[in-house]
Amino acid sequence: MGQEYVRKLKRDLRVELAKLKEAHERSKAEVAARCMELVRVSIQQHSNSVQQLLNSDEYVSQDDFSSAVSEFSSAALSRFEEQLQHLDENQRSVFVEQLRVELAGLASDFRVKNETKIELMRSKALVVVTELAKECQDKLKRKCIVVKTEEEFVDVYNTYKAEAEEELICRCGHEVGGQLTSQLLKDIEDSFRQELGYFRVKREEVKTLMQNALRDAKAAYKDEMEKHYRNNERSEERRVGKECRSR
Repeated sequence: MGQEYVRKLKRDLRVELAKLKEAHERSKAEVAARCMELVRVSIQQHSNSVQQLLNSDEYVSQDDFSSAVSEFSSAALSRFEEQLQHLDENQRSVFVEQLRVELAGLASDFRVKNETKIELMRSKALVVVTELAKECQDKLKRKCIVVKTEEEFVDVYNTYKAEAEEELICRCGHEVGGQLTSQLLKDIEDSFRQELGYFRVKREEVKTLMQNALRDAKAAYKDEMEKHYRNNERSEERRVGKECRSR
């Protein structure tokens, strides 16, 4: 009777221990599941913050972008650790490290996306540079026809150059526009030098035409005066002849 009771007590104890173990494992699984959900939410919040930066029209260099992503990661880890204060340090460190690894893995992908954004902004800015340089060239061509002096043409060139530079910054921003300012100014300078060459050729042609016209006018005047003198001489000869015959 006593031995049977002891065996029953042991069986009951094993059952209770099994139940406790099962409950403990279930609790650990539930805690892990809640923590993994917090990891997922933290990653999503972090990704949203970075994506907002990527979606903005603002130019962000790779160094500044990496610094911003690092700040976002630190903030995400801090919030995550605060949410796990109910866990012991060992449990907390496991999930914090998992989140840290996940965030670090995303960083390189984000850098690639930002580099793509930078290249796209630069490509669009290059189109603007081409447009502004062409507009400036067309205006210089038109002015080349009407300006009277080289000094006036240089003043016009400097005005157009300053306007184009300002327009580039306005349309593309200081960062990207500033990087391409030198290229824009070089393109405009090339157009100016070409048009200045045309202007000088045109000026020489006009000068030559004026010289030729003046020479022709002088020659015509000389011919006219010679005809006038010859006519006067013949008239005088006829008058003298008449006088002689009348005597």
